[in-house]
This record gives sequence, C-alpha cells and structure tokens, in this order.
Amino acid sequence: MKQKQVVFAIVAGLLAAALGFVALRQRKTPTSASEVRVAALLNLTGPAARFYAVKKQTLDLAAERVRAQNPGLALALQIIDAGGAADTTLAAARRVLGEDAHIVLTGTSPAALAVAGLARGRTPAVLQIANAANPQFGPPRPGEFRFWPDWGQEARVLESLLRSKGIRSVLILHSADPYSEALRSAFGNLASTAPAIRISSQQYDPAGTPDFRPLLIRAQADNTGALVIFGLPPGIKALLTQLSDVQWAAPIVGGVNTNLVADDYDKAGLHCGLWAVETEAMGEALRSGSEADAFRAEFRRRYGYPPPFHALYMADALYFVAAAHRSPAGQTSESDLVRAVSQFEGPSGTITIGKDGVLEFAMSSKKLR
Repeated sequence: MKQKQVVFAIVAGLLAAALGFVALRQRKTPTSASEVRVAALLNLTGPAARFYAVKKQTLDLAAERVRAQNPGLALALQIIDAGGAADTTLAAARRVLGEDAHIVLTGTSPAALAVAGLARGRTPAVLQIANAANPQFGPPRPGEFRFWPDWGQEARVLESLLRSKGIRSVLILHSADPYSEALRSAFGNLASTAPAIRISSQQYDPAGTPDFRPLLIRAQADNTGALVIFGLPPGIKALLTQLSDVQWAAPIVGGVNTNLVADDYDKAGLHCGLWAVETEAMGEALRSGSEADAFRAEFRRRYGYPPPFHALYMADALYFVAAAHRSPAGQTSESDLVRAVSQFEGPSGTITIGKDGVLEFAMSSKKLR
C-alpha cells in the first residue's frame, strides 16, 4: 500500500511540474501567430515625468485604436518606467529584453542607446523603435527605426527655403546636442553647393543663457540675410528679447521645434518674419477622414488639449507594427514583416520608410509670423 502511495506521489509531482512548465511556456510563447509584444520605456518618474505622461496617453490611445482596426492582431503593450536615470534605464531595458519583448519603444536618445547596446545581435532579433534621432546611433541597423524627423531631410527643407528667398548669407545659432550638430553639418554640406550660402555660426551651451547681442550686431554689420536656429536655447525668451534690443530685421528661420516659440516672438515685439520647418504632426489642416484627423480629435476629446507632435511620433510606432502584420503571409519574424512596409499612415500623418531604414515624414517650411 505504501509503495502505491509513493508511486502516486511521484506521478502527481511529475504532473504538477509538467503543468507548471506548460504554464510558463504559455506565458513566454505567443497566444497566436500574430501576437506581438511591445514594451515601451518611458520616464514616468523623475524630472521629465510630466513630459512623458503625454507620450503614455498617446500610446494608450494608439493601442486601443490599432486593436479595434486590426482584430486579427493580438497586440500586447507594456509600458515600463525607465526612471529618468542611466542606471534605472539600463535595468528596465534588461528586464524588458529578459521578458522576450519583440519590439522595444524608447522615448529618449539615452534610453534608445541603452537598449541598442543590449538588443543588437540578439537572436531572435528584437526591433528597436526610438522616439528620438541621434547621430551616435550611426546609420540605422536592420531592425532599428527612429520615429523622429531626420536631420538630413530637415536640412534639405531649410536649404530650399533660403534659396527660394534669395538668401545667400546666414548666422546659425546651434545647440551642442547631437541632433543639432548633425543638422548643422548636413546644412553646411548643402549650403556649399554653388551658388554657395555663406555661413557664420555660434554654438551655445544648452544649459546656459548666453548674451548673443554682440554676435547679432556683427551679423547686422555684415548684412546677414537670415538668422537660423538649430535647437532651442534654454534662454529662448532672452534671445528674442536680445533680437528686439538690437532691432533685428532679417528673417528668423528655425527647425522643427520653432513653432513652440511663436508666442514668445510676439511678446518680444518682433516683426522680422518667423519661418519654421513643419511636419504633418505640427499641422492644423488635416485631411478629413484620415486617421491623423480622427486620432487627434479623439485625443482632444478625452484630454482637453491637442497631442504634442513629439508624442504623436511615438504613437506612430504602433501603427507601423500593425502595417507590418498586414503584409503578405509567409514571413516568420518581426524583422521580415517590417521590411515589407514602405509607407503607412499614423497619428502624425503619412510616413515613408526608405530602404536604409530612415523614416521620411511629410515635411515643409511654413511662415509662422
């Protein structure tokens, strides 16, 4: 009798272990062929928490709309707090990759670089989608995408605007951040094409509020045709006041953040003209019936304010995932699926993906004032 009890206990134990193994496999294995696990690393705590709370709102709404529009796609979105510091970001990235995420979304360049260091060369491949553009990545590697305007495309728009206005000399104020540095370099290469645009430039410390007045006065004496700003100085209000002090009369031309300072331009009493690069994410006139129009209308209805353009770019990533899973059957990995996507529409508008993995947003120049 005792022998039978022992045998029964062993069999029961083996059965329990087998059931536990199956349960574990079910947690790690997709519930369907089309399930995709997406992990988003956002700084939900720390100094920038308020900034990233809006990105979380756009991701939550995007996930809801993507699931409704793609009932065959089992999208599993997990939003994880990166903590706003290097050590917490790295720990969060390790945790995400340890849980077999198929796709990792990151909201900052530091977080994207941390994930890249862990994810590159991983088998099976993990797609990395960054809501930032940073030259320190180098060219996008297979499976890496940057849902942010590309500096090369932005430089082309700026150069085209200046040439169309007959401007042949500019003063560039540019930040020391990697994106502004890359934009300055790309613009310089384009400006050297005959007839060349003469450039003088000054880098500013992103943490300081320089007095640009002596530089501006010299530029006026040289008959500089425009002031070009790459990145926004922290003391942008001070800069606009300084421009008013020296009675600056040449146009001001800026990149994709310049629309944020239009009100400050007005308060400074400037009338020299303010131009900016604009993507569809910043535009107000949207095609009726488009997903961009519907998404922003729903966001405004829920939260009482329009979604900021930087958050829309991150929400685009989930529409990219959905577009990949609408591709022809026969693909076996996320990497294979995304290669079939050349264009899709998301909350920010229409996005085209080049063979090199660089995203092209619908981008143009616009006179703000």
